[in-house]
Order: sequence, then structure tokens, then C-alpha cells
Amino acid sequence: MAAGEPYRSATRRVRWHVAAVLALGLGGLACGDGSDTEAAPLATSGAETTADTGLASCRDVDRTVVFSVFGAATVGAAGEAATWAVEPDAAPTARPNAAALASTYRDAGYHLLYVAMVPPESLIGDRPVVDAITVWLGLNGFPVGEGARVWVPEGDPSVALIEELARMGAAGTEVDAGYAGDQDTVFPLVAGGVPHDRVYDMGGGEVSSGTQVSSTPLPDEALAAHVAEVGALGPICE
Repeated sequence: MAAGEPYRSATRRVRWHVAAVLALGLGGLACGDGSDTEAAPLATSGAETTADTGLASCRDVDRTVVFSVFGAATVGAAGEAATWAVEPDAAPTARPNAAALASTYRDAGYHLLYVAMVPPESLIGDRPVVDAITVWLGLNGFPVGEGARVWVPEGDPSVALIEELARMGAAGTEVDAGYAGDQDTVFPLVAGGVPHDRVYDMGGGEVSSGTQVSSTPLPDEALAAHVAEVGALGPICE
């Protein structure tokens, strides 16, 4: 992979696919003026409850939160994925409180999907990119292993992510929230069916495709309070 290769520019080719997704009812593109500043609560629903606590068994619950690796889990320095591929010792810097946020969701019973919009054949040194990212996540305090997986796209990154979210939804998975590093990742999350008021843009910046999609900004200074808000929702299963 060449240094500086843009991984998110492929969104210009997804408009036709979004129309198909919308027609099938698998996701909705919610455009707006970006004025939504508070996320809707993540209600506990969708599975049979136990008699003692009113909570569903975690065996019966398949609810997921999506984290963009580059830009949400990391601080989002420009070109950090390409730099890491060329210089394996130049690992990305973890975003403060992002690991605590992911851990809070996992402790509550959510599954985690870490999305890395990079080619699957990429190598970090001599290590496959999925393996390198998994190790990096674990070293930086993000939950890995059971209940968490790293996903990379095959083909057009934005189209592939829309399709993956649609596939998950068709299989019965509820995707409750998504954390993006920029608008180019916000777009496929919303188009793939994640409620736009629960898609958080942690990186800001301009979208390369020119398509602005409504999402909730989440600057670093608000992240600790957001972790507390998520924790206050309590577990979704037992």
C-alpha cells in the first residue's frame, strides 16, 4: 500500500447503492442541517426477559455499536493509516476516553464492530492489517476477543460497509450507535441504517464527496461526559 493512499474517497460511487438500500428498507439516508445535538436513548428491547431482573439474557441479545478505528478510536491524524503501513513503528495514537467508551458498551452487553476503511490485503510490517489493528486495540485498552471483531472492506469501502450493515440487520442484529472519524464514514453508517442521531462524528472535517449527512458532533472535551451518559443507561442483558 502506498503512503498517503486515500482510503475514504470511494463514497462518490455509492449513491446508486444507497438508493437500492433505501428501496429495500435496509437503511435510510437522513440528511439535515446537523442541528441534532442530543442522541436518543438506547432503549433495552428486542429479546425475552428474565423473571428476576427484567433484563434479557445476553445469549439472546445481538446488539452492536460500531467504532471507526482511524479517526474515532485514534486521534485521527491525517494519513495515519498509510503512515502506519509504511512505518510499522509509527502506530496511531489512541483517542483519550475512546477505550473507556468501548469498554462501557461491552460491559453493558453490546457487541463491538471496529471498522477500518483500509484494503484487506494491507500489511503493517509483515503482519496482516486486521491482526495489527487487533493487537493495537488490545494494547490501548479497547475490548477485543469475544463480542468484538475488526472489519475491513472488500472492494469499494463505503459500499462494502453499507452492505455489511444491511447484512447484519437482515440477520437480526440491531446496530444501536456508530462512532465515526469523519463525514466520509458517517455517510455509510447512516445509509446502512444506523439512526443518524446516534451516529457521532468525532473527527469533524470536510467530506470528500461533498455530501453532508446529519450526525451528532462529539468533540474530545465532551467524550468523558458521554462515557458517563452511556454508563448510566445500564446493562441491556445479563
